[in-house]
Amino acid sequence: MDGFLANLHRYTDDKLTVIILANIRSFPIRDLTFEIKELALGGAVGQRDRKVFE
Repeated sequence: MDGFLANLHRYTDDKLTVIILANIRSFPIRDLTFEIKELALGGAVGQRDRKVFE
């Protein structure tokens, strides 16, 4: 169905899973996923490690 997005990233070493669901097609879902990861792990937004386990 057009217009829906989902993103799941698992960071097994950090014991963290980030799941984002959106119903707007132009939503920056990957950027938000990495920003939430950084905030959850206590890092500064923009200093992301893009090592992603899916």
